[in-house]
Amino acid sequence: MSSIDKLLIRGIRSFDPSGTNIIDFYTPLTIIVGHNGAGKTTVIECLKYATTGDLPPNSRNGAFIHDPKLAHETEVKAQIKLRFKNVNGREMVATRSISLTQKKTSMTQKTLESLLHVYDPETGEKSSLSTKCAELDAEIPMQLGASKAILENVIFCHQEESFWPLSEPGTLKKKFDEIFAATRYTKALEAIKSLRKEQVAELKLEQANLDHLKTDKEKARRIRDTLAGLDEKLAVAQERIELLEGDRGEIKTTRDLMDEISNRHTELQQLEWQIENSEQEYKRLQKDFNELKQILQEYTVSDQELEDMLQTHEASLGAKQEVLNKLEQQRSQLQRDVDRLQGEHKDKLTERGKLESAQERHLLALKDRETLVLELSRKHAYSGFDATPLSTADVERFVRKLSGDIAKKLSGLEAIKAEAQTKENAIRSDVNRLEKSKSTLEENKRMIRERMNKVSGMIRELTQKMHNVRVSQSDVDEATSRFEEEESSLAQTMRNYNPGEYEAKIRKINQEINDCEYNLGKVNDELSLLNRQADTRARLSIKLGEKDSKEQTLNKAVAGAKEGFIQNMGHAPPEQEMGREVQNLIRDKENAVKDSEQQFELKRKDLHEIETKLSLAKSELQKKKQEVEGK
Repeated sequence: MSSIDKLLIRGIRSFDPSGTNIIDFYTPLTIIVGHNGAGKTTVIECLKYATTGDLPPNSRNGAFIHDPKLAHETEVKAQIKLRFKNVNGREMVATRSISLTQKKTSMTQKTLESLLHVYDPETGEKSSLSTKCAELDAEIPMQLGASKAILENVIFCHQEESFWPLSEPGTLKKKFDEIFAATRYTKALEAIKSLRKEQVAELKLEQANLDHLKTDKEKARRIRDTLAGLDEKLAVAQERIELLEGDRGEIKTTRDLMDEISNRHTELQQLEWQIENSEQEYKRLQKDFNELKQILQEYTVSDQELEDMLQTHEASLGAKQEVLNKLEQQRSQLQRDVDRLQGEHKDKLTERGKLESAQERHLLALKDRETLVLELSRKHAYSGFDATPLSTADVERFVRKLSGDIAKKLSGLEAIKAEAQTKENAIRSDVNRLEKSKSTLEENKRMIRERMNKVSGMIRELTQKMHNVRVSQSDVDEATSRFEEEESSLAQTMRNYNPGEYEAKIRKINQEINDCEYNLGKVNDELSLLNRQADTRARLSIKLGEKDSKEQTLNKAVAGAKEGFIQNMGHAPPEQEMGREVQNLIRDKENAVKDSEQQFELKRKDLHEIETKLSLAKSELQKKKQEVEGK
């Protein structure tokens, strides 16, 4: 276990820089006792600085070092040496040196080289580490077996920082994390998790590669077996080829026979293809014949009659085509009407949403207005405004009444202001006059007291002279007369000086000043009340203006909607029925479009049937003509 043995202090705070101060630390406990300013806290600060390298709080501008002015020097060099044993029981000495230089207008603090001396009891060797080649602030806590946070916040905690357990939660957590090195473990866990995640990903990748390699290996084995079998077959085939290509000429004979068979096979395939095509053509013709037989009607009339029927049918077809075109135009017109009505419907819905939003804002404004009217009526004791909802006439009556009261209050305010200004001027003049009188009386009082003190001193002086000096009868008589004159003057002054009267006058003046200040406060209260009423009136005026503007906007929107209804429907429904009327109109138009589409579809089917019959009739007519021409 580590321990500290001895501390040397030179030139730190109240410790003299010209001498050394050594403190021994005993086991198991060392108690440091001393009066205020003796340096008890400095010992703890030196221990903390020696072990961690951190200066104590409130040590800026060289406050930690002995003042050069007190030492009558331009530079003071301070040094702290700490001898301790590390966790292995090895003796070490930490030396830290700093200096403070006095300049014309400031002081400069400088940290000098720090050393850590190590003594090896086994070999007797001594070695040292300096700040040039090692980080002593991290090395010393490691040798002591305690972290820097424990040394700063627990072991060598400064008295000004000893309340950190009562600090904010964030600061407290940070302190505990530093003390217990939780941040290091958290980072280690995060590193382990990240490494594990990477290793798992790499393992999955390697496993996938292993599976692919196994598959490739199996494929290679199968290919190898296949190649071996093919090699055997190739050898057998090679032997067979050698036999076939011998003198017997079996290959040539077989090739000729195969060519002949191939030619015959090709001819046979062509014949089969022709037969199949003929059968398919026969089936198609048979099917067409059956369909025509079912659809067509066999006429026994002459060709002239057939041509007449064809012309009549073409004329009827033209009329139906015109009807179909008209229906198509009507359908297009209805579709355009539906599109236009849908657009108008969307616009009306948008306008309706805006109107509903404006209505909601208007209702909120009315509610705020009623709340303000009720509040003001209760505040000013107006009767007849307690029932809700308030009508427009009630609001206008309230505004007129409030405006009249405000006008009266304003006129009264002006009069009160003028009167208060006059009173204030008079009070101020009275206060100034009374203060002057008070100052004069106090000055007279002071002068009288000084005169009394002076006379008393003269009496004491004359009495002392009478006892100490031998005088003649004439001098005695003269002194007696002077004494009597002074006594009469003192008596007259005492008669003129009445402390009670002066005190009464001063109290009266103070009372008048207090009354004036009280009246001035009342006037200021009335002024502030009238100013608040003016503010309330301004708020009411703003609310009324907002209400009027919103009503105008709502009325304009409703009027525009009514004009649209008159243009599209011929009448203007009530405001509550507008949405339902629009829905009904759109539904009627959609039904009309659906009916037109159904009629159009029926006409299109009739036209298709007629065109089919016409084409069949034309083909039949063409056949008849061909038969007639053939005959």
